[in-house]
Amino acid sequence: MLTTKDEQELAELLNRLNDSDAEYQKYFDWKQRPFAPAFHDKYSKCMFSRADCRLCQWLAEKSEKVISLPRKKDFALQFLDENGKGDNPYVEVEDRDDVFHFSHNFTLAAWIYGFSMKDNRIIDKNRAGTISGMNFDTVEVGKRFWLRLCLPTGCYIGKHPLTPRVWYHVGVTFEEGRITFYLNGKADRQKRIDWIEPVNNQLPLRIGAAATGGVNWQGMIDEVSIWDVALSPAEYFKLMFHHLSGDEPGLMGYWQFNEGEGSQTLDKSRHNRHARLNLPPSSWVISREKPMHFSDHI
Repeated sequence: MLTTKDEQELAELLNRLNDSDAEYQKYFDWKQRPFAPAFHDKYSKCMFSRADCRLCQWLAEKSEKVISLPRKKDFALQFLDENGKGDNPYVEVEDRDDVFHFSHNFTLAAWIYGFSMKDNRIIDKNRAGTISGMNFDTVEVGKRFWLRLCLPTGCYIGKHPLTPRVWYHVGVTFEEGRITFYLNGKADRQKRIDWIEPVNNQLPLRIGAAATGGVNWQGMIDEVSIWDVALSPAEYFKLMFHHLSGDEPGLMGYWQFNEGEGSQTLDKSRHNRHARLNLPPSSWVISREKPMHFSDHI
């Protein structure tokens, strides 16, 4: 029978393995790949559960001492399903007032849950192969999945790989030639680039697909915000835990996806750039609670 000390040592071992790729690889030197989805699933169920399990209770108590985690039970939008099926699903914002240039400072943020992350758009206003716009997505490199931002100067990826079937809060900021990827509220990678200002295009801004069509998101997206300023790390961290009021300085668009029905989702920013849905009614899904895996880097 496990003693309280044994439970604590085991819990600390689980935390170390989950927090550090190096520790994980050292403990399982035969496993040269990211954390298995089953590990994430079992760990998150235990980490944020009040089940009749002393280890789970100890972990839950420990996590709550660190931070109060969001427990959202609102709606999200599902694009392609688990089998990759769907009739070109996307959310579209017409750029009638020509404001989404992404030519200076900006911030992009969203909750994502991917059944697959091979090459799937999150936010896009880009004409591929031209110095025009940008796209924010996930990409498969070396059999692992990464956040990616494509700009006129090239495409750049985050530092830590993503695991399918896990909720992530993701984002990126751009400020004076410096890109910062964010993963679960923390800076994931910074990179300075030689900046070429993009040519404005007349494409719509799309969520969950390329602006010109295709490469649709396979999974769910929730709570998207776009800014014409680069948020500070402290400002960005708050996005995970608070609904925005809509009148924050620099906020260009904020779509919560909480309508639960209909062919339109409202922009909760003061600009009222409401978005059209090219999605079936079944795309409105109850947003699952979003268990987060906090560590030194995630």
